Amino acid sequence: MLRDYGSVMRPIIDLAHLDEQTFGDAELRQEILSMFQVQVPLLLKALEAANGDARAEIAHRLKGSCLAIGANQLADAAGLIENTPVTERDIQSLADATLAEVAEILAASKFPGI
Repeated sequence: MLRDYGSVMRPIIDLAHLDEQTFGDAELRQEILSMFQVQVPLLLKALEAANGDARAEIAHRLKGSCLAIGANQLADAAGLIENTPVTERDIQSLADATLAEVAEILAASKFPGI
């Protein structure tokens, strides 16, 4: 899925990067994406409750998780939070889109070719 990111259309999840990170192993990809699905909502909740350095640390963890699977837009937003204030609504919108795509990828890989 492509998303308008300023004047550039970028995929929400860079599948080529994800495949490179998982060495093309479909089971490993499933496991990593499933962990991501659980981790992101927890990090967002923690981010909402945190201030100052704790908030920056949580944003950094979120950014790292996103970069690992190729969710570069959400990683960019987390990086902004790490360094400057960004509203939770901004990051929640990107997180929702990213998690929706993770769910689509997981569903498609359970039933390849359908």
